Amino acid sequence: MKMHKDNKISEAIITLLESNVGYSIDFFGGMLLIRQLEDLTFAVSHEKYNPKKEAFIFQFEKLFKDSVTATKFFLQKRREYELGYDFEVEPK
Repeated sequence: MKMHKDNKISEAIITLLESNVGYSIDFFGGMLLIRQLEDLTFAVSHEKYNPKKEAFIFQFEKLFKDSVTATKFFLQKRREYELGYDFEVEPK
């Protein structure tokens, strides 16, 4: 079931990114973000919340030439960081 859901999410993200409209998709205010850039490449970036500074701290940005590779990386990081309400409510 989880793999089927990931495939549907992947297809939806790729569809939005390849529309060349300039969509971006993020979790929780930019903790993990995928977007299309002006040169039609794609970027995945990650920020981590620092409670001492009460701010998000930039961690990385990785650039990709195609939406499929960018989306795979984005979803891999989503699973790695367990970002999304589904990780909070679904059993592992």
